[in-house]
Amino acid sequence: MFKQKKRAYTKNTFVQKRAVKMTNNIFVKNEYEIHFSNNYIIVKDIRNKHYLRLTGKPMKFIEKNINSDKLASFLHTVFSSRTYSAKNELICIEYTNSQKFKNVITMMPSIFFRLSFMISIITLGIISGLVSMFFEKEHATQPFHVYLCWTLLNIIVHEMGHIILCIKSGRSVYSFGLKLNYFIPMAYIDTSDICMSDLKYKVATSLGGIYLNAILCIIATVTYLINDCPIFSYLATISLFFVFSNLVPFFKLDGYYVVSDLFEETSLNRASKSAIKKLLLRENKLSNHDFVLILFYILKNIFFIAVLGSIFYECFLFIASHNLFKC
Repeated sequence: MFKQKKRAYTKNTFVQKRAVKMTNNIFVKNEYEIHFSNNYIIVKDIRNKHYLRLTGKPMKFIEKNINSDKLASFLHTVFSSRTYSAKNELICIEYTNSQKFKNVITMMPSIFFRLSFMISIITLGIISGLVSMFFEKEHATQPFHVYLCWTLLNIIVHEMGHIILCIKSGRSVYSFGLKLNYFIPMAYIDTSDICMSDLKYKVATSLGGIYLNAILCIIATVTYLINDCPIFSYLATISLFFVFSNLVPFFKLDGYYVVSDLFEETSLNRASKSAIKKLLLRENKLSNHDFVLILFYILKNIFFIAVLGSIFYECFLFIASHNLFKC
């Protein structure tokens, strides 16, 4: 289902009609791969594994000269004029493709990778986690290493979910490791190659980690309900935290990239601010897309105000309970 179809670049393959060109990625002299979307073009420098998202005049030039010999030289000029900022990588390990691993993924039932099925499992995982919290009778008092091991398992499974879905989509995984995200060390998988795929593959890959966390949450909840062992209720809560925290679209985590792909925006923050500016200055007529971005901007700010408010409130309660206001 997730095998990506590609066409080689030939002069007679593509007709100068947008509806025809939008169907597949194309290759330019095996040096560049181009993916067409409604609002932008993504170009991949295959040798250097660099990506550019182009709009405006460069996009129009590429569309106009898609079958022209001068397209390759144009793309070379565009890439050579850009600089690439390094990630905040703490540890970077190159991913080695394993044919055995690919064979295992291929043998798995196709329904396991169906986007509708993934969303259903994630929803069920959230419900099961909330159920385990509702029926929890007492707080678990198991050793700390039990919770630590379960947390590490969720991290590993989460990153494996991205790898599995990216490979199943027919794209490549380049590296994995640790990087600073919001000044916090976090595990990461370089699945940037998925940006050359269609929307459903992008969304599926972004949801892959949450998907497997939700499965762990379901397993822990079912075990808790069967054995009535409090430890599994807390383990389900840990997995539920991974699901919820990565679904929030206001941080640059999985949920953010899902919404970004659905809106076809490179930067949701920049696009939402631009939509707000258009609303305040009344420069242009607002489209439905602009109204959705404005809603995103409002919800994002409400969310951050609520988070900051809760943090200050908890700090106030802590100070008051310890009588720190007294001299």
